[in-house]
Amino acid sequence: KRVVQVAAVLGRQFHREQLVELLGWEDIDVNAELSLLEERGIIHRKSLLLGDDFRFGESLIQEVAYEGLLLRQRRELHERIGRMIEALPGEPNAERSALLAHHYARSENRGKAIDALLRAARDAERVPSFRTAARFYHGAYDLATTALSSEPDVEGKRAVVESALGVLRMGVIYGIFEHADPEEAARRGRQLAEELGDAESLAELCSLHGLVISGRGPSNFPAGQALIEQALGIAERAGLELATMRISRALAWDYFFDGRFADALA
Repeated sequence: KRVVQVAAVLGRQFHREQLVELLGWEDIDVNAELSLLEERGIIHRKSLLLGDDFRFGESLIQEVAYEGLLLRQRRELHERIGRMIEALPGEPNAERSALLAHHYARSENRGKAIDALLRAARDAERVPSFRTAARFYHGAYDLATTALSSEPDVEGKRAVVESALGVLRMGVIYGIFEHADPEEAARRGRQLAEELGDAESLAELCSLHGLVISGRGPSNFPAGQALIEQALGIAERAGLELATMRISRALAWDYFFDGRFADALA
């Protein structure tokens, strides 16, 4: 039972050595228990060529075993698995980032969880896998805002700003709105970017927020355009050339859809 429960925290698929490491301090013959579980059809070898890789025969078995652990035990195991994955040799990649985010987000270590979720979001965005990136940014934003309410610090504010930018970017550019209220994320991100003196993030957030507002329909174009114009002013005053180009493009499209063709051309 213990072997199945720990394996369930690892996931639908797991490796023999991972179990041995996690259960090393317990008086359990992992190899013997795996053989018994395999005989009973609870787990299977992933393939004949990968003899140390196993998978649960049924996802329901994994779910029942996972739920059989106390919440505190699950969170502790998730953090231990996260640290075990971090210690693996080789270059980090998107798959490893996603695994780390999965485990740390289910642990008690909020700092590790936020960092892992943001790293996984960036990696997924580069792949690209925008829906996955949107989900990670959303998770990071929720955790970072919760953490900031109890422990306000500069790093926490930066995490909220970066995750808010990700939430807005995924929604505006790719149409993937994982967050229930992107405007709330935009307002919070803008407030913190201003507090941090982060002109680039503030300009981008104002621009994306303006596009969200304009996206509600023609009656909202003036309010949306005012925010994008504000963003352009921030970028120009800060000498941010790339941000100025991006925001100018956003403003041009907004003018165009509003029928302000001369302004769009300019």
